Amino acid sequence: MVEPNFLATWKKSANFQQIPEESYRPKVRVVSDPSGRSSYTFGVIFNPHRFQRPNIGQSGECPLCNVVSNSYDNPILNLVYGGDHSFVVVANQFPTHEAHSLAVDRGTLDKEKAMYTTRDLGDLAQRMNEVFSFANRNNVRVFHNSEGAGASIPRHEHWHLTNFLALYGLIGEEYGFENASCEPTKEDRYVNVMPHFPFAHLLFDDKDPDKIVSFLRRLDRSIGTKFGPRGVPHVLCQGREGILVVPARYKERGIGAGDIAGHHVVKTIEEFEKADFDFCIARLNEQLIPKEEVRLESLL
Repeated sequence: MVEPNFLATWKKSANFQQIPEESYRPKVRVVSDPSGRSSYTFGVIFNPHRFQRPNIGQSGECPLCNVVSNSYDNPILNLVYGGDHSFVVVANQFPTHEAHSLAVDRGTLDKEKAMYTTRDLGDLAQRMNEVFSFANRNNVRVFHNSEGAGASIPRHEHWHLTNFLALYGLIGEEYGFENASCEPTKEDRYVNVMPHFPFAHLLFDDKDPDKIVSFLRRLDRSIGTKFGPRGVPHVLCQGREGILVVPARYKERGIGAGDIAGHHVVKTIEEFEKADFDFCIARLNEQLIPKEEVRLESLL
């Protein structure tokens, strides 16, 4: 359950910004493999409001710079109470669920900080420690996209603070990454995999960001030349079992961390009613790398 003060502040800010309640209380249904071969499940989420978010890319005015500036002028927009953080926390204007927020780097304009890449990991371990610590105190999860893997504004570093537990509460069951069985890798018993997830991935302890950074550095050395200076597209998803790291093929406006963790948002009621297990797997298959194609465990 989200920390009550954080949730109350989020609701107050969402109301101030006139974020419609139906956008964070969507319809949800769970789909599973009818063949029984896979135990991995997905949630299909009907939320048309989510599709109104902007796609700024590398050019044009940065809405995240505006978010940071506005949070200074209107304290009701900044959900951080107490502490000295390198980011501001604001309600996502296009939330998937209740308490969905963004931790946005404070730098703006000439001091704007771009999203990290596997080619430029910079102070990532320190940033991860900070954002994970904040998330754990408030009982929310951290998701992160990258350019080519779900990031619509890669020019400005930001982290999604998610509360998919709210969706589980709406339907009375868990699904996706949070409901998957895990087992340790042979190479490192502190790094896990999900046997029924068919794409290349690893699960790390969220208390050891240095190990995640080391892995991303090795990942870039292994397959980074295929992607040029933007690095290997990938997502990070924090859950009960740790930090899920999933590399992807580059795709403009492609799927992101939420989709990969099992949360498939659709725009129309027709899609919501028809979407099944094969639909979800097909969406992932368009961009993710089969685990037989790249053996990530060898990079540990």
